[in-house]
Amino acid sequence: MLRRLFIETDRGRLRAGWRIGIGVFGLMTIIGVLAASVDAIEVPFIESFLWQLLAVPATIALAVWLARLVDRRQFAEYGLDARLPRLAMGAALGLALAGIVFAAQAAAGWTEVVSTLHNRYDVPFIAGWFGFTVRYGSVAVFEELFHRGFLLTNLAEGMGRRRPRLWAACIVASALFGALHLTNSDASIIGALNVALLGLLFGGAFVWTGRLSLSIGLHFGWNFALGPCLGLPVSGYEPISRRWAPAP
Repeated sequence: MLRRLFIETDRGRLRAGWRIGIGVFGLMTIIGVLAASVDAIEVPFIESFLWQLLAVPATIALAVWLARLVDRRQFAEYGLDARLPRLAMGAALGLALAGIVFAAQAAAGWTEVVSTLHNRYDVPFIAGWFGFTVRYGSVAVFEELFHRGFLLTNLAEGMGRRRPRLWAACIVASALFGALHLTNSDASIIGALNVALLGLLFGGAFVWTGRLSLSIGLHFGWNFALGPCLGLPVSGYEPISRRWAPAP
């Protein structure tokens, strides 16, 4: 497997493992630079979502560069699209799944609601929801483009194009997706495992459709439900004042 991923040449380009390494380094560099750049902003609400918004064009530019010079493929092969019905279906499913999980926790007595909906930032209610929509929409686009479009595609090529290996690539990509979230604030092994399981869901949507719109919708719906709607931390970030607590 390692030989297939890292050794030999193919079509005059690097093998999949090296291409993936270059891509991961590029993405982490972009995230680090953008996050550090907005740290100096003194407006918490703007700072909270600006770097994710900027990450979308930056990641698209990275993916175009990777496709042309590293992958030697068309950018369209990464599957980025904007099919509104699939985006809407994915968002609805993501919202519903998060709601079901929260309802199950509440029914089991694991959590309880302790206050009503309110924004921790000193901005109008509508502005807050618009900002969170931009934040989680941006995160869904650039993370799905990289982790499913670029990463899963290259892993599948490195492992082989047969269907079982495509799903194996989905598992590996999801594990890396979870591992990269360990760099977030208050990250934990359990949290990373949960993110990896979500990565399997998003990856399955990409493998099933061959495009990213469904997985982007799922990603957005899940994060938006957890954060602005339920007040739960999303990857270590709490967008609003907490409205839940562990049940006594």
